[in-house]
Amino acid sequence: MKEFQNRTRFLFFLCLLLLLPACLPNKKLTVGATATLLEEVARASSRQSDLRILREGMPAYLMLIDGMIQAVPDNEQLLIAAAQSYSSFASLFVEDQDKEYANLLYGRGKQYALKSLEMRGVREPLRRTFEDFTESLKTLRKKDVPYIFWTATCWANWIRLNLDSIEAVSELPRVESLMSTKDSTMAAPTSSWEYGLLPGRKSLAEISKKRRNIF
Repeated sequence: MKEFQNRTRFLFFLCLLLLLPACLPNKKLTVGATATLLEEVARASSRQSDLRILREGMPAYLMLIDGMIQAVPDNEQLLIAAAQSYSSFASLFVEDQDKEYANLLYGRGKQYALKSLEMRGVREPLRRTFEDFTESLKTLRKKDVPYIFWTATCWANWIRLNLDSIEAVSELPRVESLMSTKDSTMAAPTSSWEYGLLPGRKSLAEISKKRRNIF
């Protein structure tokens, strides 16, 4: 019964998200309300112990959020929610079975995350010089921690699956620099985001090990 209730609650959120754009005539109101609901879905997902429910619901959720970003491409809440969703889906359900598909998912998450980071003030994170990039990170604050975390996570995971690419490996110092900004943005070591950065650190450690074996 409890499993059924959890499944129903999660699918209810998805259905509500699908219906919301048709119910609200004002585009800005639609985006604002939906972004709030996306946060609720993310919280419900993080508490969901049955991975089968997430696996069944995530494809529809990803299609929905892709469509919303196409309609409103400059909403940073939608962008970072998409980055989180793509990275989580790839990590939980795809990578062990299909690394090529996981690479595509991490790449999409990276794309969304970098765009959200640009909207937080880090302009052209891939094109500007490394020195300019690291300097721009100094403008980030505690409220930007979710954007730091998911950008670093998506980016590091994408690099990890592309170690045979010189271009991908050359981006690694930017990820390391991004993760080091935690010292100036996080209030205390006990912060939940401090714990949340552990997956990113694990990816970087794995990258370093593989690089030693390759080079």
